[in-house]
Amino acid sequence: MAPAVVVVDPVEDVAYWRARAEQLEAELANANTRIAKLTEQVATLSRMMFGRSSERGGRGGGVADPDQELDDEAETDSADGQAADTGKPKQSKGQQRGSRGHGRRDYSHLPTVEIIHDVPLAQRCCPCCGLEFEAFDAEYSEQLDWQVHVTRFVHKRLRYRRVCGCAGRRTVTAPPAPNPVPKGRLTHHFLARLLFFKYVLGLPVHRIVRSLAAEGLAMAAGSLCGALHNVAGLLAPLYDAICAHNKQAVHAHIDETSWRVFEHDEQGVGQRWWLWIFLTADTAVFTIDPTRSTKVLEDHFGVDRDDAALADGRRLLISSDFYAAYQCLARIDGVHPLWCWVHVRRRFIRAGDAHRELRVWSDAWIARIADLYTAAQQPTWQPPVSAPPSTPPPKRPSTPH
Repeated sequence: MAPAVVVVDPVEDVAYWRARAEQLEAELANANTRIAKLTEQVATLSRMMFGRSSERGGRGGGVADPDQELDDEAETDSADGQAADTGKPKQSKGQQRGSRGHGRRDYSHLPTVEIIHDVPLAQRCCPCCGLEFEAFDAEYSEQLDWQVHVTRFVHKRLRYRRVCGCAGRRTVTAPPAPNPVPKGRLTHHFLARLLFFKYVLGLPVHRIVRSLAAEGLAMAAGSLCGALHNVAGLLAPLYDAICAHNKQAVHAHIDETSWRVFEHDEQGVGQRWWLWIFLTADTAVFTIDPTRSTKVLEDHFGVDRDDAALADGRRLLISSDFYAAYQCLARIDGVHPLWCWVHVRRRFIRAGDAHRELRVWSDAWIARIADLYTAAQQPTWQPPVSAPPSTPPPKRPSTPH
């Protein structure tokens, strides 16, 4: 039997392989685009995970190393201004040798109790003739004393009764002593000191309990927590007034951080809330909210969502990091952002790490930002050494989303 003969049309064969080649070229281009995108992500995530913080500079928070940075969205974000290893000798703590001291402090404004120390009677007369000495002067010295007394107040309300036979009430009693918490046992002085220890000094309740025990007062931690809960209602009007004044500011510094709470949702799972701070020239407002969305910012500043503008038509200047919620707030009419240079700088570093063709352009901007930090630490401003790049960065190939 003769073998079958397959006749191939040369035109169709060329078209097939041309289409196949175009398909492979498209797949190769998509693969290269995907590789470039993944390389950028690896470079960014590697710096976020293993890079040291470059914002730990000198006292002014200057940039120590332009090749190292820490991610701004990480919860370990910190630019606390601690001294970095810059090759300079480390200064010792306390007052430096040769510096001018503050001198002896004056405590004459404190309440003063004068204690008289007299010479013993046997030493106030002449040992020869026995004639008594005459007082003519005194020597003064001072000490500072710190006394804490826990006192029990017993309010004795006197009662009187009528001795005549006239109509009316037979007895009268003195009015009760003023009490900030009805039927509470803690005076307003005690509650004020409790608030000072808890919220100004930042002492936890169990340490305050131990401090009171050292003074002879044994109190349960639950009693102090209940007192703090009762006082919260008294401070609510003051808090509302501070918030109202804070919302009317023309310039505000905003930041947020995670906040663990003992709150459970409907499924009984613990939640991580967020602590927001709104700092103005004369007020500071702390808000704990379960979300990290722009809604917290809009509710605080009174943003009209229908008109996408501030409700009262005023203008607001915000200083914040580069978090997405602040970027959304900056798109509202009347809101003008002042981005933190530390966070803007990190974007240039990431661009240079992920795309080598942008390295010269990003390094120029990093040096420019470093000059700003250097100028901020100097007593008088000086023009920066480096100049911003005059040419735009090279164009990147378009990446499909």
